[in-house]
Amino acid sequence: VSRASEAAIKRVEALGGRVVCVYHNRLALRALLHPHKFAVLPKSAMPMTAKLRKAYSDPARRGFLAPEISQVYTPTSFNFERVEQAKA
Repeated sequence: VSRASEAAIKRVEALGGRVVCVYHNRLALRALLHPHKFAVLPKSAMPMTAKLRKAYSDPARRGFLAPEISQVYTPTSFNFERVEQAKA
């Protein structure tokens, strides 16, 4: 999912599910929805703003950039080189 409220996260996890909030830019979302239109699937971009990067790094919001979440969830089309560049 892109975003989830605390109540929604608690409910899904209470029922035995798992929530991971993942950022998708327009191109990556289009590739996920229509993969047959792409010869090679593009890599997802980093969240554009510092506010979004902070939100997707928050383990309470189950952001995919949070260390606790990234250990168990690895998106197949994510550009991890950009993550390292953003940290430097």
